[in-house]
Amino acid sequence: MLTCIVVQNPGGESAHIKLTFQTGSGEVLGPEADLPAGSRTTFLANNYVPGNPNVSTKVESDKPVVCERPVYGAGFSWATASIGYSQ
Repeated sequence: MLTCIVVQNPGGESAHIKLTFQTGSGEVLGPEADLPAGSRTTFLANNYVPGNPNVSTKVESDKPVVCERPVYGAGFSWATASIGYSQ
């Protein structure tokens, strides 16, 4: 299973983002990145949370961004996706 975190910066300025994975064992620090204006990037949660990454993800940004979390089954035989929520 592949768990991805996709972050899009639709704005006109670069956005600095920070990902933190919430696991049953506690928080796991993820990547920090600068997303250029009008760009989109994918982070593979499997690279930061070993094994089966059954996690939720906190995405922090200094600019408004759009987030989604697609999950793919073995051989891309199935997929799901969820969108982010802004507070």
